[in-house]
Amino acid sequence: MKHSSRFVVGAWAGALALGGVWAAGGCQSIAGIEDVEYLGTDQLLAGCSEYCDVVLEACPGDLSVYEDRETCEATCAAFDAANPSTTGNTLACRLEQARFAEQAETIEKSAHCPAAGPGGGSVCTSEEISDCEGYCSLYMQACDSISMKWGFGNEAECIQKCSALEPAGEYTVEAAPDTGDTLACRLYYSSRAALDPSEENCMSASLYPYADQKCKPIGDPDCGHYCDIVEVACVGSFEVYENRRQCEQVCANTDPGGVLDNGGQDTVGCRTYHAYNALALSELPHCSHSGPAGNGVCSFVDDGNCIPYCRLAKKGCSEAFDEKYGDDDAACLEDCRTIEGSVPNAMVNGYNVAMAQRGDTLQCRILHAARALEDPDNESTYCDAVFGGAPCVEED
Repeated sequence: MKHSSRFVVGAWAGALALGGVWAAGGCQSIAGIEDVEYLGTDQLLAGCSEYCDVVLEACPGDLSVYEDRETCEATCAAFDAANPSTTGNTLACRLEQARFAEQAETIEKSAHCPAAGPGGGSVCTSEEISDCEGYCSLYMQACDSISMKWGFGNEAECIQKCSALEPAGEYTVEAAPDTGDTLACRLYYSSRAALDPSEENCMSASLYPYADQKCKPIGDPDCGHYCDIVEVACVGSFEVYENRRQCEQVCANTDPGGVLDNGGQDTVGCRTYHAYNALALSELPHCSHSGPAGNGVCSFVDDGNCIPYCRLAKKGCSEAFDEKYGDDDAACLEDCRTIEGSVPNAMVNGYNVAMAQRGDTLQCRILHAARALEDPDNESTYCDAVFGGAPCVEED
């Protein structure tokens, strides 16, 4: 397999210092490994110079995809320059899109400028996910000094996790820095990091949205964003919802709270925070914190999993709840405290779909409450189980 040349440029002097190696044009064959082909430094610099000439001229003002020429050239050094393909995550593809933008009317430039930019849009990528391949290759090269904080181990894993982020859309440097917890913001700071791999640039560009950095959560918690993260982060034995609609309906019946909630709140904001923990740190125990019950972290300190359970039971099975408790929510909490699983252990996998299928546990009742919210036309199918009927009964 042929490998293209890619390297990070913090300053062009660093690239020139490698000239003797790059100019060699290839390495000697080792048994079982093909020769590796490299572009010479002069060729790479010339290619980036041409690219930046075109893209800076073709995408001006509020269509700009780079702050300045230095940032453009530093970012370009991370592109696959040896591959001549005008499709995929390559310099050739971006140069072609920049030329298309150069020839287009102003109103049509927005179709080409984002593809010519650092992420590559939906055109200059070999993946189905717009901008993620471009983001991952650029970020990993620009910010190798903080690799322990990436939140992933390799480019394929980065691309998979990147799919949880809010898409970059029609990327521009004018809009991107103010978009908060988005892929566009991360692309902006990845480009900055290519020129200046400072801690601020690299941490702001990271997968995890650090609250003290630039691409931090802003606005109000959003169910679509929350479910996007959970769907990617919590799979297999860590799955906390059976499908997208179930996630959205549980979320819609949970207090939004604030985007900086991180523990002790029964809110969407807290669950989103821990979904990110699961995505970038570890599924255990954070997936269960981000699930419907909160597992003693995304719930109030008192009554552990019971407050989320009673809330979901009341929302999903209102008639059955009224028949059993009327307006006495405290009676629901009192009953809940006697059920196995009501007292959470925040450090274990306290809730997942597989463990909640059956048994006389609170987890089983919560899953059936989630099913009732997901399928309100058939809530009676699930509501007996929500209050201790089959299959949420003691097993032989």
